[in-house]
Amino acid sequence: MLSEHTNEEKVLKLLLSGDEENIVLGLEIAKSLSLTIGNIKKDISVLFAWLEANSQPTPEVDTFDDTWFLQRLLDIHCIEEIDLAGYHLREMPSQIKYLFNLRKVFLKGNKISQLPSEIGCLKRLEELNVSLNQLTSLPVEIGDCLNLQKLLVSSNQLVKVPKEIGNCINLTWLDLTRNQLHSIPDEVGNLVNLQELHLYNNQLTSLPASIGNLAKLNRLLLSLNRLHSIPPQIGECRQLSILSLSDNQLIFLPREIGNLTCLTELAAFNNLLQYLPVEIGNLTNLRELLVFNNKLESLPPEIGNLIHLESLYISDNPLHKIPAEVCNLTHMTYFNMEGIEIPAELATQLTKCLPACQIIK
Repeated sequence: MLSEHTNEEKVLKLLLSGDEENIVLGLEIAKSLSLTIGNIKKDISVLFAWLEANSQPTPEVDTFDDTWFLQRLLDIHCIEEIDLAGYHLREMPSQIKYLFNLRKVFLKGNKISQLPSEIGCLKRLEELNVSLNQLTSLPVEIGDCLNLQKLLVSSNQLVKVPKEIGNCINLTWLDLTRNQLHSIPDEVGNLVNLQELHLYNNQLTSLPASIGNLAKLNRLLLSLNRLHSIPPQIGECRQLSILSLSDNQLIFLPREIGNLTCLTELAAFNNLLQYLPVEIGNLTNLRELLVFNNKLESLPPEIGNLIHLESLYISDNPLHKIPAEVCNLTHMTYFNMEGIEIPAELATQLTKCLPACQIIK
């Protein structure tokens, strides 16, 4: 004879099957064996109250008839997307675990301070947006969401990222901007499908060498941190097209940056750069180079190899001279060299070589 515990498990499996005949059978078995299913009724009530953005579930769950319960049990299998952005919600209930087929969750702009560990039960989840909330951490169970492709957690109060995030190997977009992160775990290097990594406006002082594993990375945003250096492994991210390093404390850029031949935009202004590596001349697809407000005393002649460059910002540097090779940059439309003195002969030459360029002196 089956134990009561075994019977309850069997009934629960039937009730959550998503099949109407099985649900009806589960209800009949529960009645015939006098099994209490009030807890799951309460859970379903809590869940649907939250989905309707109500602060409290309907209290008298025991009064719900089987028709109501049956319909709700069928409904949970149909829900693939939740959009409760801007509803002033303070929590995500643990009952979220019942939404087995959930693929997208949009909770941006609420007051949620914690995500339940049960979020790891959402095995089909592909996109989670909890930006503009009050999260101080992410549950380690986020690493169980193996189908997650897009995770947006900007503008929260995160102080760390769990290493388990490295299990989410299908992630293509990770946004952790505007938090209080001092580091990111080495396991981020496991996210080999990542194309967008947004980390600007944190408290980062370094990056793990494992960032070099992100061979598909297209955009890396690191501005407004406290970075003193960039690991040379950055040169392995050969698909990078946009690299933002502005407003840090960088003294130099690694020579390996010259390997990033797909780069179209490099922003490294408001740092402490003393020189640019000669390898920067390898970035022949670069359209925009912003290195103003640094400590640059010279520019490498190789800058003249950037034949597709359209905008060059070098103002507010203690530059003693500008290489004549700048005249090779015939695609330039904007050249800001404000405050930098150059020989009159070179100034005339620039005007002649770059007739379509707006030169700010």
